[in-house]
Amino acid sequence: MRPFDLYIETSAWNFLLATDAPDRRLVTERFFRHARECRYRLFVSDLVVVEMGNTKCATRRSQLLDLIRRYRPVLLAITTEMRGLAERYVIQGTVPAKYRDDAIHVAAAVVARLDAVVSWNFAHLVKLKTRREVNALNRLNGYAEIEIVTPEEVA
Repeated sequence: MRPFDLYIETSAWNFLLATDAPDRRLVTERFFRHARECRYRLFVSDLVVVEMGNTKCATRRSQLLDLIRRYRPVLLAITTEMRGLAERYVIQGTVPAKYRDDAIHVAAAVVARLDAVVSWNFAHLVKLKTRREVNALNRLNGYAEIEIVTPEEVA
């Protein structure tokens, strides 16, 4: 069986540094160890890097960007196709327009034909409604289904 190709959404990176959620931090650390041991291929989009770069606290921003250098995920450029698919998720009501970037994360993983999006974002991504609606739209538009999971589900 080939290793998983996983898109690591910004919230998963953030929980590697979380001081206010020790349980999720431990799970996230375990996920990254497991990913390395199993030789999973990790991916981010340039949107993840932009979001990290927009972190207000300079120390935290530096720590997040250091994680990218440490784990060396494959960097995906956001394409017109990805933006178009994300817009369909928003128009369909799967992701609120205010959180369009969350739709872009999912669309990036779908267009790149990855196995899953790994996230701690329960508000807009890691929930049954989102998975069902994303995958229904993916099927209608000729894309493969995608898993949207927490680090705990992969570790």
